[in-house]
Amino acid sequence: MNRILLTIVASIFPILSVYAKGPTGLGSLQIGMSKSAVENLQVTNGVHLTSAMTPYDYKNTPPSPGEEIFDTFISTPLDSKPLKAVLTFKNSILISISLTINPSTNTLEKVKNQIKEKYGTGEIDDSRKEEQCIYKNGANFKIMSGSVYTTWIEELSQTEQIKTTLIDVYIETSPSNLRTDRTDPIKIQSLIFRKVKNIVEDQPRNIF
Repeated sequence: MNRILLTIVASIFPILSVYAKGPTGLGSLQIGMSKSAVENLQVTNGVHLTSAMTPYDYKNTPPSPGEEIFDTFISTPLDSKPLKAVLTFKNSILISISLTINPSTNTLEKVKNQIKEKYGTGEIDDSRKEEQCIYKNGANFKIMSGSVYTTWIEELSQTEQIKTTLIDVYIETSPSNLRTDRTDPIKIQSLIFRKVKNIVEDQPRNIF
């Protein structure tokens, strides 16, 4: 009986272990593709570049050795207009895709729902806080600011993983006085796929 049970368990766990836990790219644009393969994506692929890749303007930190970063625009089924993108290659292999989402559309919800449907809810880090603005005459109203980071991780090996992060930043400010109209909130939305090292914490030596 025990042998039969062990056989059943052994047959199930290899199947479960191959279940994907996160995306590895967007449609035909996948982490791990060569630079030439990315450039040669066609309209029939569903996801493709709509403009030539141009060198990224390094304003702060220069790229790591072997890395090349490019600006471009990408056509996807998620939005009727191409999305602004930053692609990072290392030794001519795609390791990062960063897409800017137009916050005036429902693209972020589309992305969230499609990824959630296939890979689950992911890990959510919600730092949004509600604050109350109070004026000298007693008038008051509430504002909301903060960000929501939703992350999915697909393990490639014991040392590498692809981290997919959906970012939704919302910043609302109160006017200096009640005679001033409230300004529109600042909204920043993006979707990032990146191949990263899998950090494994050293286990403490058992002294017992």
